[in-house]
This record gives sequence, C-alpha cells and structure tokens, in this order.
Amino acid sequence: MRKILLMSSALALLSGVAEAACIQTPTCGAMGYDSTVACEGGIKCPFGNAWNCTLADKITQMEKILKQLQQESQTENFSKCQIGDILYSDFSCNANIISSKTPIGIVFDLTNTLAMGLNYANYAVWSKETFDVPDIRNITDEATAQADWQGKKKTQAIQKYCADNKKSCPAFEYLEGYVAENTSPSDWYMPAAGELNALLNNRDKIDATLGKLGLPTIPQYIYYRDESNANFWSSTESSETASYRYLTYNSSTYSFNAFSKKVGFFYDDSDDDYTSYLLPVINISMVSGSSDNSTSNDVCHPGYLLHSDKSISSNPQYDKLPIAVIVDCDKRLAMGKSIYADYLDKNNRDIPGLTNCSGNACLSDMNGKNNTKIMTDYYKSINYSSPAMNAINSYKTEGTNAGDWYWPAAGELHLIKNYYFEIFGGYKLLSGSGLSTNWDVASSTEKDGSLFMGNFRIYSSPSEYNPQTDVSFRTRTQRKESGITIYPFIKY
Repeated sequence: MRKILLMSSALALLSGVAEAACIQTPTCGAMGYDSTVACEGGIKCPFGNAWNCTLADKITQMEKILKQLQQESQTENFSKCQIGDILYSDFSCNANIISSKTPIGIVFDLTNTLAMGLNYANYAVWSKETFDVPDIRNITDEATAQADWQGKKKTQAIQKYCADNKKSCPAFEYLEGYVAENTSPSDWYMPAAGELNALLNNRDKIDATLGKLGLPTIPQYIYYRDESNANFWSSTESSETASYRYLTYNSSTYSFNAFSKKVGFFYDDSDDDYTSYLLPVINISMVSGSSDNSTSNDVCHPGYLLHSDKSISSNPQYDKLPIAVIVDCDKRLAMGKSIYADYLDKNNRDIPGLTNCSGNACLSDMNGKNNTKIMTDYYKSINYSSPAMNAINSYKTEGTNAGDWYWPAAGELHLIKNYYFEIFGGYKLLSGSGLSTNWDVASSTEKDGSLFMGNFRIYSSPSEYNPQTDVSFRTRTQRKESGITIYPFIKY
C-alpha cells in the first residue's frame, strides 16, 4: 500500500511539474500502460484510460477476446444456415454431406441459433428420487412452460444441484459424457419446453437429415410395440415431482403435460406404454469449444459406451468404435454384445473347482474371470469341445484380444439391476437392440450342479421408477446341455 501511495504521489508531482514547466505529459503507452481494457490486479494510468497488467492478466484477457471472436465467427457462420441443415464441427452448415467435415448436429431454430445433437439418450430417467431444484422456478401452467427457452441455464442448475447433493439424475449424467467434435459436454443441454416444442415442430426436416446421415430418426414409438408412445423430457420443472414432457403418438400428433421425473420406461397390457428420451441441444452462440474430441476416463457412468481406444462417452462417435457398455465404473467393468451357444456341456457334468452356491449366496460371486479360467482349463483337461467356452474364449473386438473377455459371475450380472435403464439404453446404442424385459442370461456361477441364471423383469405399470421394486432379478438354474445366452464382460 505504501508503494502505491508513493507511486501515486510521485506521479502527481510529476504531473504538476510537467504542467508548471509546460512540458508535454508523457503518454500512457510510453510509460508501460499498454492495455486498453481494465484488468484485475493492474494499475490504471493517471493520464488516460489505460492499464498496466501482469502477464497472467494479459493472457486471461486475450483468451476472453479470442473466445468472443470465436463466438462471433460461429454465429456469423450459423446465419447462413437453414432449418434441417447439417451442423458441422466448424459451425458451418450445409444441406449436403461434406466428407471432409464432421457432422455434430442438425439445425432446428435460426433465431436462437439452436441445433439438436445426432444422438439421443434411451430410457432416460430425469431423476431417481423426488426433489425440487431451488434455483429453478416451477411452472404450473402449460402456456408458460411452452414459452420457456432457458434450457441451458436450467440444465446447468440441475447438474450442479444433483452433484452437490449427491442425487442420481441419469438424463443429466448422460449429458456430462456427451461428446461432439469441437464442443465440450457443458455445451449440450436438455431443452426447455419451448425449445423442445420448436425441435419437434421441425421433426420432419430433422428426420430427413438423420436419414441422409444414416442415423436413427427421432423415435415415434418405444422399442417393443408399434402402438406405444415415446416420451421426450424437457428441463422445465412443474413441481418437486414432475417435469414437462412431450408425448408422441405418431410422427405428427403430440400431447404436452407434466409427468413424473422418475419414469424411464414402463408397460402394461393396454396401450399405455412409455419410454423416456433425451434429445440433446446446443446453442451455437454459447459454445465454449474444445480441442479434444474425447471425454476423460474420469467421466464415467453405467450405461456410457466404452470405445476401442478405451475412451468413454455417453454417445457414439464418428471416428470411434464402441465395443461395450459400462456396467460399473469403480470396478471398471463393461459388457459386450451377447453370445449364444447351443450348450456348455452335453453331459451336464459338475465342474471341479467351481463352488456350488445356494440361494442369495450366489450373488456374492464376483469372480467371473476366475470361473472362466477354471471352466476353460477343465474342458481342456478332458479334451472336450464346449461351444459355450469356445464362444467366450474366441470373443474379441477392435482394440481387444481373444481371452480379454470372460463369462460374468452371478454377482457381476446382478450389478446391472441398479442401473438397468441406463445400461439398457447404452446397450441399444452398442448393439442396435435393447435388452429384453424378460432377459434370461446364464452366469458362470454354479448352483446345485447347474448354471445360475439371472432374469431381469420390469414390473407392470410402475408410476415412478424405483430400482428396488420396479426391476426384479429373478433367479433360477439352467442345465448345461441347454442353449445358453452369455453377455461377455471385460475389465477395462
């Protein structure tokens, strides 16, 4: 403080002397005040509107200026777009496919510079428990909700609240892993009701472009039945328990209302079948940009895709091959595409070295890798060719080798239950088909001389999602000479 006062006094004295002696006042630039923009921690020139900034401040200021110029350039490029155009990673648009550029979205609103991402989340639960986000105003009437265009702001508030309060919010966690070239996951958001309305009003043009790119169109129905409905989430909250959604009955008929945040998928014997989807949106004028077209492996959630280069994202990538869907991030477990074999052992032999379990004790078996080795070694020792073991031991993908994959134990299969919908949706992105709600799959765990089998089943018409009651893990045994479905696991 003393130095600043002395400097100020000296400058004031210098100013007075210069004036008295009729000497021209030195310019700010000559004295080292070379910034025309105020900077934190800098010193202002006493003779004009200029600043002397530290090097770090100058770099920060330059980054702000470059970011502003980038956003202005992106917005200028976008001004030439038309609804239904392909949005490329350089933020230019074209109705046609340009092989030298990477598509990242499809334009659906020119005034607000909005585009939809090329991938969407399947079976997305808004949240797995009831809570109200304090920084978001609840909107109780549909007309006001449809005027809401604050999707990015609301998405960020919801993501922060869920993270700070350790809430499970699968649809928003999907966005945290969403990757598109020259963007960051924070650029993508769940549209507010008004934005979602604008998107679906241009569905025909969007679907035509998706078809041109060879990508799935916006869902009209759920996976199982042509008569059932597709449900699209918005980030517009109605209450502690509900958010606004659009429900489509076909490509041109929609209803709009508030719906329980906890519904990801349910069905019954009538036509009241629902699947919840998230259509990611980007606002070109707010893009932060990214030079890295991958997520950090620290960004992980069950249901995300594992690529052949071991990178992880919630959505498919143009230049990468997905090989598995994440089952457990802490244990680093992922699941590949299903394998079917005619049988394990025509003689239904008990396998030495495998512990026969009983009841719920089977679910404590997490040793699928070791089980696979024991079975492999046993059948080699008796010179027996087992179709099931041949299939699992020869399974490989780009970036992995035969022997990297194994037959999961009962406890490893059971991990799927807590994130069933997320893994369900990720598996559909991986394989093109979802997991059945009547899923019979064998584990490598022996029970009473037979194979322990898990059967995932969604209970009929749950009004809200509850993984403890709405998804059951029915257990039974399967003889080894029967046909076997295996979902190969890998530790990545």
